[in-house]
Amino acid sequence: MKSLNSIVVSFFLVMAALPIASFSQATQSTQSPILIGQSADRSGPLRDLGLQKELGIRLYFDSANSRGGIYGRPLRLITRDDAGQTSRARENTLNFITNDNVFALLGYVGTDTSLAAMPIFSYYGIPFIGAASGSDLLRVPFNRYVFNTRAGFLEEAASIVEQMSSTGITKIAVFYQSDAHGLGGLEAISDALEKRGLKIVARGSINPNSTDAGGAVYLINRARPDAVILFCGARHAVAFIREMRRQGSTAQFYNTSQVDSATLIRELGADAHGLVISQVVPHPARATLPLVREYLSLLRTKGGSPSYASMEGYIAARILGEGLKRVGPNPTREKLVEALENLGNYDMDGLNLRFSPTNHNGGTYIDLTIINAQGKLLH
Repeated sequence: MKSLNSIVVSFFLVMAALPIASFSQATQSTQSPILIGQSADRSGPLRDLGLQKELGIRLYFDSANSRGGIYGRPLRLITRDDAGQTSRARENTLNFITNDNVFALLGYVGTDTSLAAMPIFSYYGIPFIGAASGSDLLRVPFNRYVFNTRAGFLEEAASIVEQMSSTGITKIAVFYQSDAHGLGGLEAISDALEKRGLKIVARGSINPNSTDAGGAVYLINRARPDAVILFCGARHAVAFIREMRRQGSTAQFYNTSQVDSATLIRELGADAHGLVISQVVPHPARATLPLVREYLSLLRTKGGSPSYASMEGYIAARILGEGLKRVGPNPTREKLVEALENLGNYDMDGLNLRFSPTNHNGGTYIDLTIINAQGKLLH
């Protein structure tokens, strides 16, 4: 894929310009907090996801710190806004490493911003854990410092296409944002359909910095698809679905986990009824798993509402915490990498993840939810 070539080129360009330093064996004094960096969208198109992901991380950090931290050292999160912009994500990442001397990076939000950071954290050997992205570019080729806690776009696409096939839907279109996130999704859907002898009947894209979905609606609507799969953020999904409904489309809309469910329900109102959304973490309001019950208990202390994004942040933070516990009282980044690789089959209170020295894609959970007439998400 063209995006992969650009990432490889940018790796060497960025690497050549970076300050020379040795960080891979860095350790912090036993009296100091363990500093963790997060670059996330707090003011741009993925703002809701960014704020909720940060909330989930802080739930775990606050809980761990209330029990004395990790071997007596508190966890401290430094979050900086990148507004969904790759240049700001690169700048934030470099500042985290060279100025703040963070121990690890956690919970980045978005595909393009995560990919922009990859040449930098790879060069310095900084563990990069739990990004909110299913991009294959964070999975292939294997990167020793990347640990994914959610299923990938390929798995989401396969699950959606399987569900469609089971209901007889074969006329499928794709709406995507024209960046690495959207193009990765388009490729994943194309591959999933091809395995079933199907092809995309129409496709339309939108500029990530725009909410004008008119061109994409024209291209897709004239094909009269039975269903449209969306690989985009919430504000793009809202613009597209609203215009498709306005023009009389009766297509079923399938959204991926990058869409914030609460935003769709809030912005679309009655038009949200019937939307399908794939999820990569358990339902945050169903206390059937011990993991979810603990999350909800901590959330109540903050007065927040359950969300998939904050649940995802909480899970990513717990993986980091488990790795630090296994490292011992004198952690280094390389020891953390080794500890995470050796988690094996890890049961997080009902949610199963698996890591190994050759596979850092720990998350496999996928669930399809649908918004009912009352604006509630149902399994």
